[in-house]
Amino acid sequence: MKVRVKNDSAIIEGYVNVVERDSDILSEKGKTFIERIRQGTFARALRRGRDVKVLLNHDSTRQIASKSEGTATLKEDAVGLWCRAKVTDEEVVEKAREGKLSGWSFGFIPIRQKSTEEDGIEHREVSDIDLREVSILDDTRCPAYPANLILTRDTEDGETLEIRSIEDEVEVKEENANPGGVADKSEKDEAGRPADNYSFHNRLLKARIRK
Repeated sequence: MKVRVKNDSAIIEGYVNVVERDSDILSEKGKTFIERIRQGTFARALRRGRDVKVLLNHDSTRQIASKSEGTATLKEDAVGLWCRAKVTDEEVVEKAREGKLSGWSFGFIPIRQKSTEEDGIEHREVSDIDLREVSILDDTRCPAYPANLILTRDTEDGETLEIRSIEDEVEVKEENANPGGVADKSEKDEAGRPADNYSFHNRLLKARIRK
């Protein structure tokens, strides 16, 4: 997760999930399984045009950005689901400034998936979903959301929303605006080039590919 804080807003971006890679072992109602989201799944969901909201900690009362407002951009590329959100919520901006954001999560309803069994463990391939929301997690949720834990809850229309979460490595950069409103880019590295203080290290990109 890459975080840039400037005055009273924060730009938060990173990969929410990768495609074509096996998850760790997940658990749901006493059952264990390994999940793989197929390439194109998120792109298909986004083409449906649903207004995907960005929430804090899956709290529907804490919407902090959305596609329809133009404050959130979501896309699937060769890696997976990527999100960029411009957040002005004072609490979230302050948590961003203090390094108290811990990762990404998303809530969805599966539409199409198939299951096989291998070595006594169910393997699920998900190829179509109804993407309901993307959440930014803060440090209050970190203990309850170890990497790739699955949780479920009922939505208002009675459907079960599945949650996939992962803690992330967070890089924070404070961008101070000059009087003209332009970010200060004078900082240099040892070679005299503009410094990049928030090189992206997303744990999702380090996910182990299972054979």
